[in-house]
Amino acid sequence: MNLLKGAFNSDGSRFNLDASHALPLSESKAKWANRPVVLGIRPEHIRLSSREQGGIPLRVDTLEMLGADNLAHGRIGDTPLVVRLAHSERPQPGNTLWLHLPADALHFFDSTHGKRLE
Repeated sequence: MNLLKGAFNSDGSRFNLDASHALPLSESKAKWANRPVVLGIRPEHIRLSSREQGGIPLRVDTLEMLGADNLAHGRIGDTPLVVRLAHSERPQPGNTLWLHLPADALHFFDSTHGKRLE
């Protein structure tokens, strides 16, 4: 599972990965507003998107070819992330993939004790 540090914004409607990258949420997390948390998402739940669709940019560092699937290892800002891709998707190191992290696939954990929120 990818684990990304960040915080909910002041009204709990977005998860801020850093100053440049935020994810819209399907339901408000206002009770945890401005609290540092860890977002978890599995590589297979991340979808390819585009800049025009509001995708989050992932700079590809390496591609791990596994046969039926490929794992793209990269970074969102300074945060490492792995995304599972179809065998036909073969981005080169240095390429940018635009990603969608579906709200229903996000898991949130308290950054202090690691327990899942909700």
